[in-house]
Amino acid sequence: MEENVKAKFAEIKKNIGKTVAVKYWSGGELKSLKGSLSSFDDENYTISIGYTMLNFASRNRAILSIVREDDVLYYEPYFINNYKGDTIEEISKAQEVVFGKEFASERKKEIENIEEEMRREDALDSESVKKFNEELGSILKETLPLVKEETREQWTRLCTNSGKSAYTVMICRMAIDMLKELSIGTSLEEVVQKICYDKYAADGTPEIQAVNAMIRFSPRGNEIAEEWKKMNNGVEVGKKMS
Repeated sequence: MEENVKAKFAEIKKNIGKTVAVKYWSGGELKSLKGSLSSFDDENYTISIGYTMLNFASRNRAILSIVREDDVLYYEPYFINNYKGDTIEEISKAQEVVFGKEFASERKKEIENIEEEMRREDALDSESVKKFNEELGSILKETLPLVKEETREQWTRLCTNSGKSAYTVMICRMAIDMLKELSIGTSLEEVVQKICYDKYAADGTPEIQAVNAMIRFSPRGNEIAEEWKKMNNGVEVGKKMS
């Protein structure tokens, strides 16, 4: 980074631990924050006011000024009117003003790579949802015989409503795979390892949601609830899906 750019941040670093007032843009809205300047990140060029991290120029956020008492530590007139930071072009121009052309060019490539990855993930998510909805009929035909008879209507609603997002599709597919394994006598511990961890790399909330579904819908529901308690030091998973 250019020396003149580094120089304008030097005064800020000298005031770490001091109380400062910051004006910054967030989502197109000018906001104010006052508190202790707790850190300055030289790698990502962010500051922290208490536990709040602020970016000098990034997606959705930019710092207009930092003032300690009557001493102006930082002021960027480029942001005097407005800043949304919702396009690559706007972010890149702002970073060029604040950090210099070399830094902005490097960050622009990073932003473009991130956005391209997000587009690919969105496309995969859309395909996942589309495929699930196309297969819904065969999924129900295959799984309805595996659930408790009195819960078949609920299971149908659960599967149908799951076809709305990639996350709910994943939870439902995980539950379906678990249901199949449990129907052939596989222990819950083996099922959680094989399906949740190995196949879907999912633990925490997704795992609990899927196990909850098994307690509700599997003919082995009571057994599963007890086995879960043994696996988790007596902690119940609950009787309702999150």
